[in-house]
Amino acid sequence: MLIKRRIGPYRLTQKNDVKNGERGMALILCIGFLALLSILGATVLNLTNNSLSTSGRDQVTKNVFYTVDRAVEYALSPKVYTNLIDVGDQVDLTDVAHKPFIVSPGSDLVRGMVTYEGVGSAPAKSAKYDKTASSGKVYRYFHITAVAESTNPRVTASSFVDEQYVQVFPAVTNVPVEYVSGDVDAPDSGGN
Repeated sequence: MLIKRRIGPYRLTQKNDVKNGERGMALILCIGFLALLSILGATVLNLTNNSLSTSGRDQVTKNVFYTVDRAVEYALSPKVYTNLIDVGDQVDLTDVAHKPFIVSPGSDLVRGMVTYEGVGSAPAKSAKYDKTASSGKVYRYFHITAVAESTNPRVTASSFVDEQYVQVFPAVTNVPVEYVSGDVDAPDSGGN
């Protein structure tokens, strides 16, 4: 059945939707699509939150590792090894004089110790990497332990290093040293 209405100079023709059984079908489809988009949006939001959380934990873990790595690198610096003269001498890396150079944001150096173990022979297999191994060189052995932990209360992370390293110095005697300034220093005995 067609209903005709006259509005102004125009005619409007409508179908009677009651007989076709389509009354409210568009509303049901819109609600279905809206529900589907809501589920999709919630899933994307959840994945994004998980990714950000994982990224934050990863950054804290990296900072803790970098603190331990920085402690080892700092132990190789002259600020530390020049204070280690006699066998058994130690430098505490958590001391106020050293710790500010080591700690990364979000982490703390809980323990850090460098111990001088003395002079020794060339390390095993050093000839494979150094063709002049044991030819007039002094090998100084050090032991480093360092533990760093996260300062973030929501992320528990820690890193630990326990290693031995060797410094190699040439055993030079009575060799004059010429500086960039032009000064020449000729030691009576000893080396670099």
